[in-house]
Amino acid sequence: MWGDLMNGNKIFKLVLIILIGFIVSGCSKEILDTKSLLKPPKISNKYEEIQLSLNKIIDDYTLVTPDEGINKDVIYLFNLFGDEKEESIIILKDNIANQMKIIILKQSDNNEWILEKSFSGSGYGVKRVDFKDLDGDGLSEIIIGWKGATAINNGISVYSIVNNKFDEVFNETYTTYGIADVDNDFNDELLVIKLDRSKGKANATLYGLDINSKLMYYIDQVKMDGYVNNYYSISCGNVSADRNGFLVDVSIGAHSSYTDLIIFRNGRLKNVFYNDKWEYTDLTFRPYSSKSLDVDNDSILEIPLLRVPKGYENASLAETPFITVWMEWNGLDGLKYDVETFSDYKNNFTLIFPKKWKNNVTVKVVDNKYFFQYYSISEKKMYDVFELLVIDKKEYYDNKYKYADYNILETKINKEYLVKINEDINEDDAIINFEFIKENFKLGR
Repeated sequence: MWGDLMNGNKIFKLVLIILIGFIVSGCSKEILDTKSLLKPPKISNKYEEIQLSLNKIIDDYTLVTPDEGINKDVIYLFNLFGDEKEESIIILKDNIANQMKIIILKQSDNNEWILEKSFSGSGYGVKRVDFKDLDGDGLSEIIIGWKGATAINNGISVYSIVNNKFDEVFNETYTTYGIADVDNDFNDELLVIKLDRSKGKANATLYGLDINSKLMYYIDQVKMDGYVNNYYSISCGNVSADRNGFLVDVSIGAHSSYTDLIIFRNGRLKNVFYNDKWEYTDLTFRPYSSKSLDVDNDSILEIPLLRVPKGYENASLAETPFITVWMEWNGLDGLKYDVETFSDYKNNFTLIFPKKWKNNVTVKVVDNKYFFQYYSISEKKMYDVFELLVIDKKEYYDNKYKYADYNILETKINKEYLVKINEDINEDDAIINFEFIKENFKLGR
């Protein structure tokens, strides 16, 4: 079987790309189960049939993977029509026509892959692919963000079933977009953000999809700061216990950023932190870029701010080991404290602190040693709480006696992450144990 694939060069390349795509980026529930990819005969048969069908439709093509988002594959197997049969959605570049295309293949009664629909794209590549139900009919639309000539000038298309056939129902330019049910009608809405730096204008527009006409309709629009660099992240989901929204992380200046919160309330779209008078957002400003996310897994998205730890008040930005203060929306026009973390780029780790340590934890960094201290307000005293040490694995195992006072926190291929806790602390709030540190330490950011 595999020998036959090697003889068919296109087929082998397709299977190889698919395998790499799944291994590197993983797969969502919307994509073929990963376990099925571990059975070579089944893979080769299924994708060989898809490949043969593609070869009949287009002579010369290049498969394309999206740049961002959770769906980063070359072929998507998805039940688009709700009939328990998978369709194959393929995004590619037609090399002869020099054009991006979407090919939808369906399975015939005898399980052959045949052309269902072909669409021409509006860009030079693909930034993002989503499968979301925008009109509440129980079937997912295909939303594709096409890559434009610049990072802020892209095109978005929405494809939906019209009269039992897929058709393009929306096409617009965009800089970034998000999808969430922000009006609590159990249907997702589409937020399209456009930035025009040449005019110093930016806005976010909310659209819905009508279940009967299958037409996208305008809901509302809000202003955003038009003098920014770009939007490097958009998070969609719970921004409070009872409301969904969009957290848009915005790049400004050389490395600074801030976050806009866009919600739908009382029938209107609202950019919560945006100052309409001065036409900018300053409440969530931070000197470096950081992404909004649900950092403590409480199902509510948090906004990162950066705090200078005690002892670094006069240090340069590059020398400052910032502590990240994660804030939640307070339901009005402000923020409320949630938790603090420390992230280190050099050794690629993140540590979540106890919530009761609010504003009272500091860190001192010396090479690959991290000394964490807690300041007791009542005693007006600084406690050395614990030390985190990152060393070469060989060094550790060759000289274990030197590190007898440390516990292994995490192990990488060539590194050991060790921790030593100060057991002689009288301040109850400053006490921390190994189990808490272990549970709240993770590699990566």
